[in-house]
Amino acid sequence: MKISTLYNNLAYRPFSVLGFLLAGVILFSISTLTFEYCTGNADGAWNNINIVEATYKVAATLVLLTLIFYCLLRGPNLLRNFLVSTLIFGILLLLLEGVCFLIFAAVSTSPSPAKATSQPLVRPDWTDSFVEDNILGIRAKKDWSLKWAPLKDGVLYDSIMISTNQYSLRHTTSTVAPAIYEKHALFFGGSFTYGDGVSDYETLPSQFHKQMPIYQTYNFGFLAYSPLHMLARLKHEDLTLLTSYKKGFAAYIYINDHIDRTIPATRWIDMTKGKFPDLDEESVTTNGVFSENSRLYSTFIRWFRTTYIHHIFRVDFPKKHTSEHFQLIVDVIRQSKQEYQKQFGKNDFYVIIFPGNPIKSEMKQMLQKAGLVVLDYSKLFDLDKYLLPFDNTHPNARAYQLVAAQLAKDITARTKQPIPGRSIKESIAGTK
Repeated sequence: MKISTLYNNLAYRPFSVLGFLLAGVILFSISTLTFEYCTGNADGAWNNINIVEATYKVAATLVLLTLIFYCLLRGPNLLRNFLVSTLIFGILLLLLEGVCFLIFAAVSTSPSPAKATSQPLVRPDWTDSFVEDNILGIRAKKDWSLKWAPLKDGVLYDSIMISTNQYSLRHTTSTVAPAIYEKHALFFGGSFTYGDGVSDYETLPSQFHKQMPIYQTYNFGFLAYSPLHMLARLKHEDLTLLTSYKKGFAAYIYINDHIDRTIPATRWIDMTKGKFPDLDEESVTTNGVFSENSRLYSTFIRWFRTTYIHHIFRVDFPKKHTSEHFQLIVDVIRQSKQEYQKQFGKNDFYVIIFPGNPIKSEMKQMLQKAGLVVLDYSKLFDLDKYLLPFDNTHPNARAYQLVAAQLAKDITARTKQPIPGRSIKESIAGTK
């Protein structure tokens, strides 16, 4: 075929060419599926490639390229100018990516011998503990347990026991008979509430229960959770079915990283793959999962953060937190309080600032103005001295014990409710 004839076919009959290409792709896909069915395990995948999904992506790409090609040649001038500008921008972006790769390669250094020989910490308590969920993004597996001993750099640490119940809540240990219960205590938050890296009996909710056994305690925290998860659970689930005690309190355990998780920041979208509740800021309610409701944006962010342009320029949003960001997280927590009180009545709701996470006075005033009781434990102790030795990010059991003891004192002082067997004065002063 002459070059001129081929050009005419492409320029004036692009959709005919597209038809032939699509037919070839579909025929190849059917042949591959048949071959895989006869020789493989009939799961529709070959070399870890989903054949149907790959066929769809190739076909969609061909259709898109054909439409772009057709519009470039025969589209309106305005559309053609837009496409040409976009094409030039794409080429420049590729050139910038290449330059950034060269810079990145030039400044990168080989790892030191110590780092090269160190072994990464394997975390089955992270990778094996969750399932996807259409309300929360992810949630803890139901009725799941794991006994795990951390091994890092040749050091074997004490075993950790993790278990959950049928409601995807981590177990809180009970040291007393159930008959002593009088009230409930609901703890919301992320990994600091869940107790990342400590056993069931060492988590903050469990430590609080030891201090105040009259409270039936529930741990609603989980890895990478934020106020959005608290709001989603209170909005879409009836938590009164979990306990027969209407009186009590709820508490949100706050750390500063929760601002990025609520906005959400681009780094957080990438880290979680967008698997968290999607927030409607106007109504302050959650509906579905962010990665599904904002699929294009989520996919773009995750792709862009893999580029060398991002590695060099560190282009992330936001660069710093503003009053609008503070107000957003305050609105979510306030709405969560309202949803909690719809279910349980006018009980207390506390925002506990975890040690080592001082908040700006502006945000603290916003929380108080919203009618939220803030228990600021940010300076209760130096958190750096109470971190897990194999993690160096999350608190150890002693840290949770200190926070639980302070919370028990504050709850006793506020409610004038002594710990059984002690006077109010003894309860406030501390445990025997």
